[in-house]
Amino acid sequence: MCLPRVACPSRSAAVTAVAALLLSGCLGGREESEGWTVEQAEAVTEVRGLLVRVAGCRGLSRGERDGEALRYRRFACSAGARSSGDRFETVAVLYEIVVRDDSTYKLEAVRFVGGPGIP
Repeated sequence: MCLPRVACPSRSAAVTAVAALLLSGCLGGREESEGWTVEQAEAVTEVRGLLVRVAGCRGLSRGERDGEALRYRRFACSAGARSSGDRFETVAVLYEIVVRDDSTYKLEAVRFVGGPGIP
């Protein structure tokens, strides 16, 4: 047992270890990188309530390397959809995905092209 006025090596080592762990977490020592991979962006299956089949997405921002994958904060995507009653995809859907800090996303610049009543 250590006396109150005498430094205890095991206590100071424990405090140092805890401080190092806290600092590494605050300085960005996170396990997962920010942003999404192209595959994650292409997994979005609904745009403005319309089910879509994604044709492809490409990263618009500068990609951040995460092992073998590149992660982006913004994507340009295109998808196909069909109006109710159509047997084939007759509507092209063009949109941008903006990945938020909490890994949710926001759609911007959504455009529907073709299909009945859509110029």
